[in-house]
Amino acid sequence: MAASPDSPETGAVRPGPGGHRLLLRGLPAALAFLTVLPVRRLLPGGDAGIERAVPWFPAAGAVAGGAMALACRAGDLLSGTPVGAALAVAAGLLITGGLHADGLADTVDGLAGGRGDRERALRIMRDGRVGSLGAAALFASLLLRFAAVSATAGPYRWPGLVCAAVTARTAVVLALSGFAYARPGGGTGAAFARRLSPHELVFAFSSAALLVALAGGPAAFLAAAASLSAGLACAAAIAAAIGGLTGDSYGAVCEVAEVVFLLSWSVR
Repeated sequence: MAASPDSPETGAVRPGPGGHRLLLRGLPAALAFLTVLPVRRLLPGGDAGIERAVPWFPAAGAVAGGAMALACRAGDLLSGTPVGAALAVAAGLLITGGLHADGLADTVDGLAGGRGDRERALRIMRDGRVGSLGAAALFASLLLRFAAVSATAGPYRWPGLVCAAVTARTAVVLALSGFAYARPGGGTGAAFARRLSPHELVFAFSSAALLVALAGGPAAFLAAAASLSAGLACAAAIAAAIGGLTGDSYGAVCEVAEVVFLLSWSVR
């Protein structure tokens, strides 16, 4: 039986009548999954067609980055650089509901506690409790973000936060499309883990490039290249350890890519 034009089997929405409307449904889906914004009610049929969200991940990243930039700007005006940096970090956690931070902590716990045993690592990653190494990784991530934003020259802090969030979600798009899903029985990230079609990838990367260019200018592409490279290296290392990626792994990739962008941007 042939797959419908917008079924998961095709991995894409084919052009045709109403195709643009179908594509646009991916934006509220991406915002519903990656942020705490109350947009789930905009999804027709609840979570049906949630796989369309992936090409819109960079755009959802721009929304999260915009929230961080606004918080940073407010802190800078009210009290100065350290407060602005702290508010930016806090806003990033709030707008995402700690989704990616939790993934980083669980991934570190799983890889460290698994000790080379794939099944053990996956069991630990599924456990909702955070271990000492996961907590340390999370603390290091937050500390590096704060230091990087604080060290960035004033007018460059706000565009850097937007570009970092966009690039990090683009790294997740690469990880979703380029690596197998590690849990045969499915999981949180299973609905998104598929190889994107060429036109979906073009859409994701062209929108990411446009957003980065508008926010940060040509100089931002150097930091973006470092960020994407770090995200891919993180994904490859996790996949080598557990035979693929999980929902937590995508969070870890996002966190690593975002931190590397902010660090690279701070020394521009």
